[in-house]
Amino acid sequence: MKKIKEWGGSFCANPYPITLFLLALVLFVLQWSYPVIMDDKWWLDKPFSLDFMVERYQIWSNRLVIESFALVFSHLPKLFRLFNSLVFVGLLDIILVNSLGRKVKYLFLLVGFFALLPISMFLIPGLMMTNLNYLWPVTAGLASFLLYRSYQERKFKHNIYIYIYILCRVYYYSLLRITSK
Repeated sequence: MKKIKEWGGSFCANPYPITLFLLALVLFVLQWSYPVIMDDKWWLDKPFSLDFMVERYQIWSNRLVIESFALVFSHLPKLFRLFNSLVFVGLLDIILVNSLGRKVKYLFLLVGFFALLPISMFLIPGLMMTNLNYLWPVTAGLASFLLYRSYQERKFKHNIYIYIYILCRVYYYSLLRITSK
């Protein structure tokens, strides 16, 4: 509770943290209205096994990290929706902390800009696969830059942030395709 008070002061003086939480809750609820279609449905029908992932890597794709998450989350949709809400809200917070500042009016402005994107664009391959392939790696990449900057400015002393930085980087780099000729 002390950390919450330090981050937000009092909730009356700074409504940003509670607004961020409520936004995550709204996103979590809204995701239940999206259908399971296309790639999401395909992943749901796949077996939860290491053999499948090895075969997938050898035949089709080199995005092992992203597709490992896809395999796990396709069988745990509630957990995916929870993490997806947190990742989206985390992206908004990362953008604001590095640009305009953590203020509710800027949060709503940024949400408004994201609302301009047609939701059908995200539903074509399926909500889960679109977010795992694009939203999550971009958020991980931005988070790793933020962690690296904080490390350079000596804002934290614990090694756990280095490990989080490495995990974010690995997920971000899994977005890139590696091809051989």
